[in-house]
Amino acid sequence: MTKNSNKILIYDGTCRVCIVATASVKKRDKKKQFALIDMHSEEGQALQAKYNINAEKSAFVIEDGILKEKSDMALYVLENLGWFEKLVARTGRAVPKKAADSIYSFVARHRNIFNR
Repeated sequence: MTKNSNKILIYDGTCRVCIVATASVKKRDKKKQFALIDMHSEEGQALQAKYNINAEKSAFVIEDGILKEKSDMALYVLENLGWFEKLVARTGRAVPKKAADSIYSFVARHRNIFNR
């Protein structure tokens, strides 16, 4: 984990969508705000147990002990990257939360389709 990071992004390291998205975060995180942790690693497993995380949901952010998931997590990550990502996140916040979470959940449930 990054020493100066208080934002932990836990992702599914067996999911191609998650791997590509996480690589994009790593590339665009100029301030090195996010520690990226594969949920299948020892540290990832420990964090899942500590925060009672359901790995089926695919990715999470933990910041200062607070868990962010689904669309809140995705938009939060975007808000903490560059100006373009912030613009995308602001646009995403206009989508009703229930709808945004439903879209996120659908993609998360079917993410392994992209592993073929």
